[in-house]
Amino acid sequence: MEVAKRFKSEIGLRLRRVRYGSPKAKVFCIGFQKTGTTSLGYALSLLGYRVAGMFDVMTFNSKDETLAKAIQLGRRYDAFQDNPWPILYRELDQAFPSAKFILTVRDTEG
Repeated sequence: MEVAKRFKSEIGLRLRRVRYGSPKAKVFCIGFQKTGTTSLGYALSLLGYRVAGMFDVMTFNSKDETLAKAIQLGRRYDAFQDNPWPILYRELDQAFPSAKFILTVRDTEG
């Protein structure tokens, strides 16, 4: 079942890339949870971006290890949402100079 789901997802991605072309620059959503990051990730995937979600930063012993994992994922994916992307945006800007950053926020009183 998992193989069929992955195959369907890959076919969908390829069809979207035929329609919209391959992404020209990496896109990092640097908003925290509950600011629309999931919706933005979904929209980017519909446009043909290969989107990476969050990964657990608690499994790493240092910021350097977390950053190394983030850069490794940064080479494999086109867009990024959720954690730890908001925390590492300065380092990611240096590692991927042509990247775009989208800050999502929400009303704290709502």
